[in-house]
Amino acid sequence: MKVAFTGASGFIAKAIREKLSANEVEFFALKRNASFQEWKQIIQKADVIINLAGAPVIQRWTKKNRTEIYDSRILTTRKLVNILNELEIIETEKLFISASAIGLYPNSGDQLN
Repeated sequence: MKVAFTGASGFIAKAIREKLSANEVEFFALKRNASFQEWKQIIQKADVIINLAGAPVIQRWTKKNRTEIYDSRILTTRKLVNILNELEIIETEKLFISASAIGLYPNSGDQLN
């Protein structure tokens, strides 16, 4: 199986790679600054595309940072969908997983939520 990731250096992607590494899985990073064509070439050979891209939200929410948070999620997902929509029908039998979330936890240290 061949898996392409956005957010490949992140915590969740690392955990997925660790879990699947014993199963003869090839991993490909979809790098943030790579071109549309570079991503398309990787996606064409992938069986699974996992979208975990997203700038950290735990930062000051300035106008610039809000734009980066938005773009890193919305524009990345849009780019992936556009590539998938361009593929030939035979190439489109792929699993596409996309996730983006934030959790807030109390600082008390003694509560389970």
